[in-house]
Amino acid sequence: MLYDIRQMDGGVNSKQEVSLREVAKLADVSIATASLALRNKAGSLATKEKVLRAAKQLGYVASSAARTLKSGRSSVIGIYIFSNPDGRNYADESAFFYQFIKSVADTARINNHGVLIEDIPWDVKADENNLLKHIRGGYVDGVILIPQFDYPYYFLDEIERTGIAYCICNPADTTKNLFSISFDNTAAARLAVTELLSRPVKHLAIVHGPVNHVEAKMRAAGAADITADLKDDISISIHYGDFTIESGYEIGNRIFATENHPDAVYAANDYMAVGIMRSAIEHSLRIPTDVRIVGTDDNEVCRAVTPQLTTVRNPIYKMGVLAVESIFTQLSLESEATGKNEKTIKAELIIRGSC
Repeated sequence: MLYDIRQMDGGVNSKQEVSLREVAKLADVSIATASLALRNKAGSLATKEKVLRAAKQLGYVASSAARTLKSGRSSVIGIYIFSNPDGRNYADESAFFYQFIKSVADTARINNHGVLIEDIPWDVKADENNLLKHIRGGYVDGVILIPQFDYPYYFLDEIERTGIAYCICNPADTTKNLFSISFDNTAAARLAVTELLSRPVKHLAIVHGPVNHVEAKMRAAGAADITADLKDDISISIHYGDFTIESGYEIGNRIFATENHPDAVYAANDYMAVGIMRSAIEHSLRIPTDVRIVGTDDNEVCRAVTPQLTTVRNPIYKMGVLAVESIFTQLSLESEATGKNEKTIKAELIIRGSC
Protein backbone atom coordinates (compact mmCIF):
# COMPACT_ATOMS: atom_id res chain seq x y z
CA MET A 1 0.00 0.00 0.00
CA LEU A 2 1.53 3.32 -1.05
CA TYR A 3 0.27 6.85 -0.71
CA ASP A 4 1.98 10.06 -1.79
CA ILE A 5 0.73 13.32 -0.33
CA ARG A 6 2.04 16.37 -2.16
CA GLN A 7 1.17 20.04 -2.22
CA MET A 8 -1.81 20.88 -4.40
CA ASP A 9 0.03 23.63 -6.27
CA GLY A 10 1.87 21.14 -8.45
CA GLY A 11 4.41 19.42 -6.26
CA VAL A 12 6.92 20.01 -3.54
CA ASN A 13 8.71 23.38 -3.73
CA SER A 14 6.91 24.13 -6.98
CA LYS A 15 6.92 27.85 -6.24
CA GLN A 16 10.71 27.86 -6.22
CA GLU A 17 11.16 25.62 -9.25
CA VAL A 18 11.35 26.69 -12.88
CA SER A 19 8.38 25.39 -14.84
CA LEU A 20 8.34 23.76 -18.25
CA ARG A 21 6.15 26.67 -19.40
CA GLU A 22 8.98 29.12 -18.65
CA VAL A 23 11.46 27.01 -20.61
CA ALA A 24 9.09 26.86 -23.58
CA LYS A 25 8.54 30.62 -23.47
CA LEU A 26 12.26 31.42 -23.43
CA ALA A 27 12.93 28.94 -26.25
CA ASP A 28 9.92 30.33 -28.19
CA VAL A 29 8.33 26.91 -28.67
CA SER A 30 5.17 25.22 -27.43
CA ILE A 31 5.12 23.42 -24.09
CA ALA A 32 4.62 20.11 -25.89
CA THR A 33 7.64 20.74 -28.12
CA ALA A 34 9.78 21.70 -25.13
CA SER A 35 8.75 18.53 -23.29
CA LEU A 36 9.54 16.31 -26.28
CA ALA A 37 12.88 18.04 -26.85
CA LEU A 38 13.95 17.61 -23.23
CA ARG A 39 13.10 13.90 -23.44
CA ASN A 40 14.90 13.59 -26.79
CA LYS A 41 11.69 12.30 -28.33
CA ALA A 42 11.13 14.58 -31.33
CA GLY A 43 12.01 17.84 -33.05
CA SER A 44 14.91 19.07 -35.12
CA LEU A 45 18.42 19.27 -33.75
CA ALA A 46 18.21 23.07 -33.77
CA THR A 47 15.00 22.99 -31.72
CA LYS A 48 16.48 20.56 -29.21
CA GLU A 49 19.55 22.73 -28.76
CA LYS A 50 17.43 25.85 -28.30
CA VAL A 51 15.28 24.17 -25.65
CA LEU A 52 18.29 22.73 -23.85
CA ARG A 53 19.97 26.16 -23.79
CA ALA A 54 16.82 27.69 -22.31
CA ALA A 55 16.57 24.95 -19.70
CA LYS A 56 20.20 25.39 -18.71
CA GLN A 57 19.88 29.16 -18.55
CA LEU A 58 16.84 28.93 -16.25
CA GLY A 59 18.20 26.07 -14.16
CA TYR A 60 15.28 23.83 -15.08
CA VAL A 61 15.36 20.29 -13.66
CA ALA A 62 13.10 17.91 -15.54
CA SER A 63 12.08 15.35 -12.92
CA SER A 64 11.83 14.74 -9.22
CA ALA A 65 14.68 12.23 -9.46
CA ALA A 66 16.86 14.82 -11.19
CA ARG A 67 15.90 17.44 -8.62
CA THR A 68 17.11 15.06 -5.93
CA LEU A 69 20.46 14.66 -7.69
CA LYS A 70 20.79 18.41 -8.10
CA SER A 71 19.92 19.43 -4.53
CA GLY A 72 20.85 16.32 -2.58
CA ARG A 73 17.33 16.40 -1.14
CA SER A 74 14.12 14.74 -2.28
CA SER A 75 11.78 17.08 -0.35
CA VAL A 76 9.86 14.02 0.85
CA ILE A 77 9.37 12.57 4.34
CA GLY A 78 8.43 8.87 4.45
CA ILE A 79 6.04 7.30 6.96
CA TYR A 80 6.54 3.54 7.20
CA ILE A 81 3.87 1.60 9.10
CA PHE A 82 4.81 -1.98 9.93
CA SER A 83 1.99 -4.53 9.77
CA ASN A 84 1.78 -7.89 11.51
CA PRO A 85 2.84 -11.00 9.55
CA ASP A 86 -0.82 -12.06 9.60
CA GLY A 87 -1.59 -8.98 7.50
CA ARG A 88 -3.24 -6.93 10.27
CA ASN A 89 -2.30 -3.26 10.34
CA TYR A 90 -4.08 -1.71 13.31
CA ALA A 91 -2.91 1.82 12.47
CA ASP A 92 -4.26 1.56 8.93
CA GLU A 93 -7.60 0.23 10.19
CA SER A 94 -8.08 3.04 12.71
CA ALA A 95 -9.55 6.46 11.91
CA PHE A 96 -7.68 7.65 15.00
CA PHE A 97 -4.38 7.30 13.14
CA TYR A 98 -5.56 9.76 10.49
CA GLN A 99 -4.71 12.56 12.93
CA PHE A 100 -1.10 11.40 12.99
CA ILE A 101 -0.86 11.36 9.19
CA LYS A 102 -2.51 14.78 8.98
CA SER A 103 -0.11 16.28 11.51
CA VAL A 104 2.91 14.89 9.65
CA ALA A 105 1.59 16.22 6.34
CA ASP A 106 0.76 19.63 7.85
CA THR A 107 4.15 20.03 9.48
CA ALA A 108 6.06 18.73 6.45
CA ARG A 109 4.17 21.12 4.16
CA ILE A 110 5.23 24.09 6.29
CA ASN A 111 8.80 22.97 5.62
CA ASN A 112 8.17 22.58 1.85
CA HIS A 113 8.10 18.80 1.96
CA GLY A 114 5.63 16.20 0.83
CA VAL A 115 4.79 12.92 2.57
CA LEU A 116 4.99 9.35 1.35
CA ILE A 117 3.17 6.63 3.31
CA GLU A 118 3.87 2.93 2.99
CA ASP A 119 2.73 -0.26 4.70
CA ILE A 120 5.67 -2.59 5.42
CA PRO A 121 4.81 -6.22 6.36
CA TRP A 122 7.14 -7.53 9.07
CA ASP A 123 7.48 -10.88 7.29
CA VAL A 124 8.97 -9.40 4.10
CA LYS A 125 12.73 -9.88 3.84
CA ALA A 126 14.64 -6.72 4.62
CA ASP A 127 16.19 -6.36 1.16
CA GLU A 128 12.82 -6.82 -0.54
CA ASN A 129 10.84 -4.07 1.17
CA ASN A 130 10.53 -0.46 0.10
CA LEU A 131 11.85 1.05 3.32
CA LEU A 132 15.46 0.10 2.63
CA LYS A 133 15.04 0.72 -1.11
CA HIS A 134 13.83 4.24 -0.43
CA ILE A 135 16.67 4.93 2.03
CA ARG A 136 19.35 3.63 -0.33
CA GLY A 137 17.84 5.28 -3.39
CA GLY A 138 17.54 8.73 -1.85
CA TYR A 139 13.77 8.82 -2.33
CA VAL A 140 13.21 10.38 1.10
CA ASP A 141 15.03 12.93 3.26
CA GLY A 142 13.89 11.30 6.46
CA VAL A 143 11.84 8.36 7.70
CA ILE A 144 9.17 8.15 10.40
CA LEU A 145 8.81 4.56 11.56
CA ILE A 146 5.72 3.03 13.22
CA PRO A 147 6.87 -0.48 14.25
CA GLN A 148 3.62 -1.39 16.10
CA PHE A 149 4.79 -4.92 16.87
CA ASP A 150 7.58 -6.35 18.97
CA TYR A 151 10.03 -7.65 16.36
CA PRO A 152 13.80 -7.01 15.91
CA TYR A 153 14.50 -3.64 14.26
CA TYR A 154 16.54 -4.88 11.30
CA PHE A 155 16.45 -1.42 9.71
CA LEU A 156 18.56 0.32 12.39
CA ASP A 157 21.87 -0.84 10.91
CA GLU A 158 21.03 0.64 7.51
CA ILE A 159 19.79 3.85 9.09
CA GLU A 160 23.01 4.22 11.03
CA ARG A 161 25.10 3.36 7.97
CA THR A 162 23.43 5.93 5.71
CA GLY A 163 22.96 8.58 8.36
CA ILE A 164 19.41 9.31 7.19
CA ALA A 165 17.24 11.36 9.53
CA TYR A 166 14.68 9.18 11.32
CA CYS A 167 12.21 9.04 14.17
CA ILE A 168 10.66 5.91 15.69
CA CYS A 169 7.20 6.32 17.20
CA ASN A 170 6.51 4.19 20.28
CA PRO A 171 9.58 1.94 20.06
CA ALA A 172 9.46 -1.40 21.86
CA ASP A 173 12.72 -0.76 23.70
CA THR A 174 12.86 2.71 25.21
CA THR A 175 16.25 2.05 26.82
CA LYS A 176 18.12 2.30 23.52
CA ASN A 177 19.65 5.59 22.42
CA LEU A 178 17.32 6.48 19.53
CA PHE A 179 15.57 9.39 17.91
CA SER A 180 12.09 8.55 19.11
CA ILE A 181 8.73 9.88 20.24
CA SER A 182 6.66 7.84 22.70
CA PHE A 183 3.28 8.19 24.31
CA ASP A 184 3.51 7.11 27.95
CA ASN A 185 1.31 4.05 27.47
CA THR A 186 2.22 2.57 30.84
CA ALA A 187 1.22 5.72 32.70
CA ALA A 188 -2.00 5.90 30.65
CA ALA A 189 -3.13 2.49 31.89
CA ARG A 190 -2.17 3.35 35.45
CA LEU A 191 -4.32 6.48 35.32
CA ALA A 192 -7.31 4.58 33.91
CA VAL A 193 -7.21 1.70 36.40
CA THR A 194 -6.55 4.03 39.32
CA GLU A 195 -9.65 6.03 38.40
CA LEU A 196 -11.78 2.87 38.27
CA LEU A 197 -10.49 1.79 41.67
CA SER A 198 -11.10 5.20 43.24
CA ARG A 199 -14.59 3.90 44.13
CA PRO A 200 -15.61 0.48 45.48
CA VAL A 201 -15.14 -2.35 42.94
CA LYS A 202 -16.06 -6.02 43.24
CA HIS A 203 -15.00 -7.29 39.81
CA LEU A 204 -12.52 -5.44 37.59
CA ALA A 205 -12.24 -6.61 33.98
CA ILE A 206 -9.13 -5.60 32.04
CA VAL A 207 -9.29 -5.84 28.25
CA HIS A 208 -5.88 -5.85 26.59
CA GLY A 209 -5.00 -5.39 22.93
CA PRO A 210 -3.07 -7.86 20.70
CA VAL A 211 -0.41 -9.74 22.64
CA ASN A 212 2.51 -8.75 20.37
CA HIS A 213 1.48 -5.11 19.88
CA VAL A 214 3.97 -2.77 21.57
CA GLU A 215 1.48 -0.23 22.92
CA ALA A 216 -0.89 -2.98 24.08
CA LYS A 217 1.95 -4.63 26.01
CA MET A 218 2.92 -1.36 27.68
CA ARG A 219 -0.68 -0.64 28.65
CA ALA A 220 -0.99 -4.16 30.05
CA ALA A 221 2.13 -3.57 32.14
CA GLY A 222 0.70 -0.32 33.47
CA ALA A 223 -2.55 -1.98 34.49
CA ALA A 224 -0.61 -4.78 36.18
CA ASP A 225 1.36 -2.23 38.20
CA ILE A 226 -1.85 -1.01 39.82
CA THR A 227 -3.58 -4.37 40.29
CA ALA A 228 -0.55 -6.22 41.67
CA ASP A 229 -1.28 -5.30 45.29
CA LEU A 230 -5.08 -5.34 45.26
CA LYS A 231 -6.93 -6.99 48.11
CA ASP A 232 -8.32 -10.48 47.59
CA ASP A 233 -11.90 -9.26 47.84
CA ILE A 234 -11.59 -7.66 44.37
CA SER A 235 -11.96 -10.13 41.52
CA ILE A 236 -9.87 -9.45 38.39
CA SER A 237 -10.44 -10.97 34.95
CA ILE A 238 -8.12 -10.52 31.97
CA HIS A 239 -9.33 -10.55 28.35
CA TYR A 240 -7.74 -9.94 24.95
CA GLY A 241 -9.21 -8.07 21.99
CA ASP A 242 -7.81 -6.69 18.76
CA PHE A 243 -8.43 -2.95 19.21
CA THR A 244 -11.74 -3.07 17.29
CA ILE A 245 -15.29 -2.24 18.36
CA GLU A 246 -16.31 -5.76 17.32
CA SER A 247 -13.81 -7.46 19.61
CA GLY A 248 -14.91 -5.26 22.52
CA TYR A 249 -18.54 -6.14 21.84
CA GLU A 250 -17.77 -9.87 21.77
CA ILE A 251 -15.83 -9.65 25.04
CA GLY A 252 -18.68 -7.66 26.58
CA ASN A 253 -21.17 -10.34 25.60
CA ARG A 254 -19.06 -12.94 27.41
CA ILE A 255 -18.34 -11.02 30.59
CA PHE A 256 -21.82 -9.52 31.05
CA ALA A 257 -23.53 -12.88 30.55
CA THR A 258 -22.12 -14.13 33.86
CA GLU A 259 -23.81 -13.67 37.23
CA ASN A 260 -20.68 -12.12 38.71
CA HIS A 261 -20.29 -9.65 35.85
CA PRO A 262 -17.71 -6.84 36.14
CA ASP A 263 -18.73 -3.56 37.71
CA ALA A 264 -15.59 -1.85 36.33
CA VAL A 265 -13.89 -2.31 32.95
CA TYR A 266 -10.61 -0.93 31.64
CA ALA A 267 -10.17 -1.25 27.87
CA ALA A 268 -6.77 -0.69 26.26
CA ASN A 269 -8.31 1.50 23.56
CA ASP A 270 -11.50 3.44 22.99
CA TYR A 271 -12.83 1.29 20.16
CA MET A 272 -12.93 -1.79 22.36
CA ALA A 273 -14.41 0.30 25.18
CA VAL A 274 -17.27 1.46 22.94
CA GLY A 275 -17.98 -2.15 21.93
CA ILE A 276 -18.09 -3.08 25.61
CA MET A 277 -20.47 -0.19 26.30
CA ARG A 278 -22.81 -1.39 23.56
CA SER A 279 -22.85 -4.89 25.04
CA ALA A 280 -23.48 -3.56 28.55
CA ILE A 281 -26.49 -1.58 27.36
CA GLU A 282 -27.87 -4.63 25.53
CA HIS A 283 -27.53 -6.57 28.78
CA SER A 284 -29.68 -3.91 30.50
CA LEU A 285 -26.76 -2.59 32.54
CA ARG A 286 -26.69 1.10 33.39
CA ILE A 287 -23.46 3.04 32.74
CA PRO A 288 -21.95 4.15 35.11
CA THR A 289 -24.40 2.98 37.83
CA ASP A 290 -24.02 -0.77 37.23
CA VAL A 291 -20.69 -0.79 35.38
CA ARG A 292 -18.04 1.90 34.94
CA ILE A 293 -15.91 1.86 31.79
CA VAL A 294 -12.68 3.66 30.89
CA GLY A 295 -10.87 3.55 27.54
CA THR A 296 -7.58 4.87 26.19
CA ASP A 297 -6.60 7.35 23.42
CA ASP A 298 -9.50 9.87 23.37
CA ASN A 299 -10.45 9.23 19.76
CA GLU A 300 -13.50 10.40 17.84
CA VAL A 301 -15.89 7.74 19.18
CA CYS A 302 -15.62 8.91 22.80
CA ARG A 303 -17.99 11.83 22.26
CA ALA A 304 -20.30 9.94 19.90
CA VAL A 305 -21.69 7.56 22.53
CA THR A 306 -24.07 8.06 25.46
CA PRO A 307 -22.83 8.46 28.07
CA GLN A 308 -19.62 9.90 26.67
CA LEU A 309 -16.57 7.76 27.33
CA THR A 310 -14.07 8.50 30.08
CA THR A 311 -10.62 7.87 28.67
CA VAL A 312 -6.93 8.77 28.76
CA ARG A 313 -5.87 11.25 26.10
CA ASN A 314 -3.16 10.22 23.66
CA PRO A 315 -2.33 13.45 21.74
CA ILE A 316 -1.44 11.72 18.49
CA TYR A 317 -1.50 14.93 16.42
CA LYS A 318 1.23 16.28 18.70
CA MET A 319 3.22 13.08 18.19
CA GLY A 320 3.22 13.62 14.42
CA VAL A 321 4.37 17.21 14.81
CA LEU A 322 7.21 16.19 17.13
CA ALA A 323 8.27 13.38 14.79
CA VAL A 324 8.62 15.75 11.82
CA GLU A 325 10.38 18.35 13.95
CA SER A 326 12.86 15.66 14.98
CA ILE A 327 13.53 14.91 11.29
CA PHE A 328 14.17 18.55 10.41
CA THR A 329 16.31 19.10 13.48
CA GLN A 330 18.54 16.24 12.32
CA LEU A 331 18.61 17.59 8.75
CA SER A 332 19.67 21.02 9.99
CA LEU A 333 22.61 19.71 12.04
CA GLU A 334 26.16 19.40 10.76
CA SER A 335 27.40 15.97 9.73
CA GLU A 336 29.09 15.36 13.07
CA ALA A 337 27.24 12.84 15.23
CA THR A 338 25.02 14.31 17.90
CA GLY A 339 23.26 12.80 20.88
CA LYS A 340 19.98 11.05 20.16
CA ASN A 341 16.73 12.71 21.17
CA GLU A 342 14.02 10.73 22.92
CA LYS A 343 10.76 12.43 23.88
CA THR A 344 7.83 11.11 25.88
CA ILE A 345 4.32 12.57 25.68
CA LYS A 346 2.41 12.59 28.96
CA ALA A 347 -0.95 10.90 29.38
CA GLU A 348 -3.97 12.88 30.58
CA LEU A 349 -7.13 11.47 32.18
CA ILE A 350 -10.32 12.84 30.57
CA ILE A 351 -13.35 12.38 32.82
CA ARG A 352 -16.72 11.99 31.09
CA GLY A 353 -19.96 10.17 31.83
CA SER A 354 -18.98 6.48 31.66
CA CYS A 355 -17.06 6.41 34.93
